[in-house]
Amino acid sequence: MGKKLKAISKVSVALALLGAAVPTVEAAPTAMAAKKATKKAKKSTKKSTKKAKKAKKSTKKKATKKVAKKKASKKPVKKVAKKKAVKKTNAQKYTPKAKSVTVKAGSKLSAKSIITNASKLPAKAKYAFSPKPNLKKAGTYTVSVIVTYPDKSKDKVKNVKIKATAKKAAYNPAKATYEKYKKQAAELGSLEAAQNDLSQKKAALDSANQAYMDAVTSYNNKVSATKASYDEASSAYDAAGYDFIMSKATANFYQDSKAGMANVAVLAGYVNGLDDSVKSFLSTSNLKKDVTLIKELNSLRALDNNFSNHNALGVDYDLMIYASISGFISDSTMNHTYFRNAPTEVYASRAENLAWGYSDPLTGWYTEEKAIYDAHGSGVTGHYTNCMGDYEYVGLVLDQSTGTSAADFGRGKILTSESGTQVSVEEFEAALNSYVASYESTMNTAKAAYEQIKADKSEVNVAQGNVTSSKKTYDAANAKVKKLKAVNQQLAKAYTAYQKSLKVAHKKK
Repeated sequence: MGKKLKAISKVSVALALLGAAVPTVEAAPTAMAAKKATKKAKKSTKKSTKKAKKAKKSTKKKATKKVAKKKASKKPVKKVAKKKAVKKTNAQKYTPKAKSVTVKAGSKLSAKSIITNASKLPAKAKYAFSPKPNLKKAGTYTVSVIVTYPDKSKDKVKNVKIKATAKKAAYNPAKATYEKYKKQAAELGSLEAAQNDLSQKKAALDSANQAYMDAVTSYNNKVSATKASYDEASSAYDAAGYDFIMSKATANFYQDSKAGMANVAVLAGYVNGLDDSVKSFLSTSNLKKDVTLIKELNSLRALDNNFSNHNALGVDYDLMIYASISGFISDSTMNHTYFRNAPTEVYASRAENLAWGYSDPLTGWYTEEKAIYDAHGSGVTGHYTNCMGDYEYVGLVLDQSTGTSAADFGRGKILTSESGTQVSVEEFEAALNSYVASYESTMNTAKAAYEQIKADKSEVNVAQGNVTSSKKTYDAANAKVKKLKAVNQQLAKAYTAYQKSLKVAHKKK
C-alpha cells in the first residue's frame, strides 16, 4: 500500500478485502477539486478491487496450507536442534606475511609495501608500523606491522627487519685522499709513541753493540793470552835445539870460535848478531829438518854410481856450530868467507857446501850437479863431489826462515874429548827428541788451548746475532717513524684540500 493508504481505517481494509468500494471521509471539495477527487476515487476503487482479489487468493492459499499442516501434524515429527553458524572475523580468515627490506636512509616506506600478500587481503585493510622506524637515520630496525581489517579485527606481523642504509655521498677525491691518509695514520699510531719506541730500540741496539764489542774484546784477549802462551812455549821448544847442541858439542866450542873471529879482520865485523843467527840455525824445528836432509844425503851416497864412498855420514855437534857460523856470514858475502878464515883455535871443516834460496839444498848440491858430472859437461860439480867425498861426519844446517844452507864435512877427531861429539844420525835424532820432549809437550798443550780458544767464537756469535736482531728491530722502528712523519704531512695537506673542497661545494649550493 502506498502513502495514501496510511489514512485508511481498519474498517476500510476489511471492506476492501470483501471487494466493496471503500468510502473516504474528506472535507467538502471545490468543483474542480471534486472532479479530480472523483477521478482519483475511480482509480482507487479499481486498485482496491484488484488488491481485494489478490488478498482473497492469498487467504485461500493460506487456508489450504493450514489444512495441510493440520493433516501433517497428525503424524509424529522429530524436532532437530540447529546450531547457529558463527561468523569468522577477517583476522581469522587471513594471515598477512611480511618481508625484511633494505632502504636508503631518508626514504619513505609504507607498512603495506612490506606485506607480501597484501593483494590477497581485503582492499580496505589498513597497515601501520609498531613502533614506527626512524628511517631518517641509517640503522637496522625491528618492527611489527599492524593490519586492521574492515571489520575492525587486527593482525600483527612481528620481527620485521628494516635496514636503512646511509645515502651514498657524491664522490669527493679530496675526501678520499684525506680518508686514505687518515686510515694510514690510525693504523700506524701516534708519532710520539713511535718515536718513544724508536728511542727504546736505539738504546737496545747500542747495548747490543756494546755487548758485541765487549765479547770481541774478551775473545781477542783470550786468544792473545793463549797465543802468547803458545808462542812462549814454541820459542822455548825452538830454543831447546840450540841448548841441545851446546850441551853436546865440545865445551866452549862456540865461545872459542866467537872469540877467534874477533881476532880475524874479515870475520870481526860479524861477531855482533852472531848469537841470534846461530840460535836460529840451531832451533829445534830447523834441527829436525837437518836430520831429514842428512838421512836423504846418506840415501843418495848409498845409491851413487860414480863414487865408492857409500858409507852413511854421522853428525858432528861441533861441525853443526861451525856450519851455522859459516852460513850466517855467507848471507852477507855469498862466499866461503868463514871456511877460508876460520880461527885456528877450533876444529875446522875439511870441505864445505853453501846454498841460498833452496828449501832442499841437495837438489842443487847433488841432483843438478850429478847430472852435469854424468854428462861430463862444463859446469860446477864441486858440491856433488863433496857430497860423495871420503868423509865420516857432517854438520848440515838449513835456516828455513832465510833459505840459507851450509854443509861442512869432516873425519874422525884425534882428541878423545872431541870424538865424543860425533854420533850417527839416528843417535843424533834420538838424543834431540829426548832433549826437547818436555818442551814439545808443553808447546802442544799450549797450541791446543790456543786453537780451541781461537775456534770458540760462541760468545761473539751470540753477541753478533743480538746486534743483527736489534739492528733489524731498530731499522723497522726508524722506518715507521719516517713513514709516520710522511703520512702526517700528507694527511695535513689532504685535510686542507678536503676542507677547501667542502667550501667550494657549499658555495655551489
